[in-house]
Amino acid sequence: MKPIYCLVWFVMGSLLSACTNKSAPPDNVIDSPASAPALPKMEVKTLPLNKEAITAARLWYDRQGLDFKAISDMPLEQRAARLNQAVYAYCQHGSTPGHINNLFENCKAACGGYSYVLRGVLEATGIRTRYVNLYNIPNQGNHTVVEVEIDGRWPFYDPTFGAYFTDNGQADGKPLNVEEVAYWEKETEIGDLVLQSKKEKTDILTGTLSDMYQYDYDHPYMKVENYQAAETLWHEGMDQITILDIGLSIEDGLTKIGDFSAKTKSEMHAAYFRETGAILLDDDPRNDISFRTSYLYNSVRPSITTLTVDGTGTNQNFNVRLMFFNPHTKQTRIQMMALDKSAVYHGQQVIALPPGRSIVEVNFTAMEDVSRLAVRNMGPSILAYLYGIEVLAQ
Repeated sequence: MKPIYCLVWFVMGSLLSACTNKSAPPDNVIDSPASAPALPKMEVKTLPLNKEAITAARLWYDRQGLDFKAISDMPLEQRAARLNQAVYAYCQHGSTPGHINNLFENCKAACGGYSYVLRGVLEATGIRTRYVNLYNIPNQGNHTVVEVEIDGRWPFYDPTFGAYFTDNGQADGKPLNVEEVAYWEKETEIGDLVLQSKKEKTDILTGTLSDMYQYDYDHPYMKVENYQAAETLWHEGMDQITILDIGLSIEDGLTKIGDFSAKTKSEMHAAYFRETGAILLDDDPRNDISFRTSYLYNSVRPSITTLTVDGTGTNQNFNVRLMFFNPHTKQTRIQMMALDKSAVYHGQQVIALPPGRSIVEVNFTAMEDVSRLAVRNMGPSILAYLYGIEVLAQ
């Protein structure tokens, strides 16, 4: 079985994320782990699915022979867990052609499709939901789950793997949100808190959750510890900046990623996907590089890609070549900088990128054995791509 790689699409104004080294402490707008001090709450913004999606989701109940009203009348926790199991059993890995709402008729998809269907069938019953992306997890890449608003909290459910977590590992426990799982520090192992459903249709109306979720969590390329290993988390509607790192090591004065001989966007995209995928599947999770580092977003969901170069030594000069692709008809601007005092950056900080493929060269002097740079898209283009980096000692 091959790993499930997850990409991100924008469809009809809704995010579809098709499937880290812990990040910063949880944001104060999310439920914090029990060990963290209480922080003031802020309003949680969500981007609900549109009317067409909800209509298609409502018809899904009829096709599945489910009593929509009976499910809508269930307590929120019961409703979320039961529909998570139903979507896990309904969807299969693959690809469904055509309109995204075809998934409610025939769901063959990666994690983004599973999550889209779960959001639809939940929101059809009046529950607020949102996507959460887990970036750069071992052997998986990026992964998407669904958080559900239940009594002011946002526990998460993973329809791709038919799982969710509770504070006691039992169906009667309190469902946990992504941060609570990611930063779990209590004596109980996280693997003892996961509930795993079976991959077949069950009677979600009259069956018990204990019967539905009594199976062992065992998925190739997605260990239960991966939920704690994301490089960073992204919550839809939180206006977060996504920061992901490209970690490279100097060997014989050189390090690189990407294919600088590639001329078209498809060639550059394929090469970067292939190289980051190969790193993802090796035996060292510490060197993983998310494919998402190639996406430089500006306004929709701002991102920063950092570059960590190991083995630079001190007082050593380096030339850096970067290969960009601007998919728009007008130029955009890229900002390059040293991330801290580990390097002295030489060159323009704001660089104009014309439409299409561009090669940009900059220089820096290493002040430490590990040097750090950063790149971001300043706009006006919403998106630019970084498809190659070469660092050469001078």
